[in-house]
Amino acid sequence: MRLLSLYTIKLCSIIIIFMTNIAFAQGKFVDISLNGSYSKSHAVFSTTTRNSYGLELGLPISSFFEVALGHTVTNDTESFNSIYLSLLKAKGIDLPEYHRSSSVTDSSVNGSMGVVVGPLKPTVFAGVLWRKQCGSDSLAVSPCQSAAGPTWNAGLGVSVLVTYALRLKITYRISPSYDYVRNRKAYDELISLGLSWGI
Repeated sequence: MRLLSLYTIKLCSIIIIFMTNIAFAQGKFVDISLNGSYSKSHAVFSTTTRNSYGLELGLPISSFFEVALGHTVTNDTESFNSIYLSLLKAKGIDLPEYHRSSSVTDSSVNGSMGVVVGPLKPTVFAGVLWRKQCGSDSLAVSPCQSAAGPTWNAGLGVSVLVTYALRLKITYRISPSYDYVRNRKAYDELISLGLSWGI
């Protein structure tokens, strides 16, 4: 039984070394990705603008699996129009302008699996996320709050080869939100576009 365990350990070691050598043979020691997004939406009383930017370092373990360390900042600004200001004035609140903003900072460690299909590389990922949120409006600044503990995030993406080392990548990510809707947990969704360099 002990001999069988030793053979199993050796076999696993050989597989890991072989898979790692494949990743290194492709000339990839690390993937550096820069990503961002921008959107604007209009409602009856307000206009909401969202922008995000982030950096991700991918450490290839094999030709189809990597560990990724990510850091993303998402900023939301909601500006209210004259119709809403008129409603506030009717209630005795006279403001020249009114807006709300929030900033969410995410740090993550994810496992990512992908397969190269011609110039395309579809991937799926999941992992652990640490989140901090800050907010303010025209009347006050809210203190920044960190989540009580780590939470999860998951998503998928697809990249297309531009040059030997450069890829254009689009990513979709979902994670639990701070907000609650009808006593049920809500979720944040983020679609971002970026560039990835294999070094």
